[in-house]
Amino acid sequence: MARSIRWTGKVAASANSPEMTKLLERAREGVSLLSHQHLLTMSRAPEFSIAQGTQLFVDDASMLEDTATSALGWTCSVPPIRAASTGDVMLTQCVDIIELWAEQARAGLDLKYLTVTDLESKSTTELKSTLTDVLAGEVPIAIRSPLEQLLLILDPENLPGRITWIESYADGSKHIKSVPEDVAALLQELLYSRFKTTLFVPPGNENDFRSILPLQSKARFTELTVTSKPEISLKMPVGVMLGQALNPQGKTILLVSSKRTIEDVYVRHGPRLEADGATMICQGYGGGLGRMQAEFAAAPSPAFLVLTPWMYEGIDLPPESVDRLILQTLPFDHPSHAVVSRRGARYQDGFNEYTIPRLKHRLFRLVRNFLRHSVKGAGIEVLDDRLRTKEYGKRVAKYLEGLIGAQIVHQSGSALAAEASAKAAEPRAMDIPPQKKKASRKDDGQMKLL
Repeated sequence: MARSIRWTGKVAASANSPEMTKLLERAREGVSLLSHQHLLTMSRAPEFSIAQGTQLFVDDASMLEDTATSALGWTCSVPPIRAASTGDVMLTQCVDIIELWAEQARAGLDLKYLTVTDLESKSTTELKSTLTDVLAGEVPIAIRSPLEQLLLILDPENLPGRITWIESYADGSKHIKSVPEDVAALLQELLYSRFKTTLFVPPGNENDFRSILPLQSKARFTELTVTSKPEISLKMPVGVMLGQALNPQGKTILLVSSKRTIEDVYVRHGPRLEADGATMICQGYGGGLGRMQAEFAAAPSPAFLVLTPWMYEGIDLPPESVDRLILQTLPFDHPSHAVVSRRGARYQDGFNEYTIPRLKHRLFRLVRNFLRHSVKGAGIEVLDDRLRTKEYGKRVAKYLEGLIGAQIVHQSGSALAAEASAKAAEPRAMDIPPQKKKASRKDDGQMKLL
């Protein structure tokens, strides 16, 4: 009988930890739960080779391109290795040389794609020699791994088929990275051609998955029938500004396009909402992810959690605890993103064949996450007029309707305000002081609060 390895998206241990080694060893002996990174490690490392006949079930394949990019990528970021080298003269000098090389190689550009000429230059050769000498000695693991990856990045033979670049962030920090250009081809080589693989993908046609399924793959698509539909509404307020949509009712999650927009929301609308008795928790202002989750879960209604869609994908809140999800804009990837822009250029119509499918997959993950903690009768509001004014927006709107099983309701500003007033007047159990609640028994023997 073929053995099965089920692949999930959570990483339980680092690549070099004993826990991961034990996990990969156990995975060869029976049914196992593995992360994307663990599975790809097994597919590439002979000591953890996956047995022939193993069947792979890849859960949440909407994230497969991004997680495979991370697992198969190489990164050397200067700030962490500089911090880890504190107190060691030789390592500090090595980090200085890396940063000076990066500054010279990027030629004043915030984003510089590296070429063969860059990697065969005299300064690069000298840097590789320095790295080799340093790695020959005792080096802490926190520094060894990024330095080894930097050596791989600087090898001109590794450049074909990869996107390799230097990026300088707003704070001046330097980051040197390299990722596969064609994830689908690598997945074909590492997984599809060797094992019977089942991918669980969001709704969509075959063309929506070209980033993870190469053209030559013999994939068969089978639609899984879902008998129940979520009891939530889908609205698109027409001509409504963000301030009008931010009415203090229930618990609301607001997704905005950037950290700069979060700051703008906090400055413009925070005082008014707090004056109305609302709690406002913003990404970058309320601690890390865990603290934001805990504070929002504990906050009385009304409350707002303001963050980016990318951060929201990792949010975990109690079931039936959120009333609204508001998307200020469609969560497109940034068009100048170092990886996304290069991969999109490989398609004949990069926007419709690559960008739109990635948008659909992200919307799927956002809606799915909201359903995990939304109350019955909750609502999703999208404030982006492109859903009705652009041809691609109409296609995305239809996709959203298919996900939720409800048609979009177009709502005017006055209707939105009237609905908010009506909901604000409705009594809520949480508005009753705790000392006035008393328990009574229903017919089914369960307890309820009055």
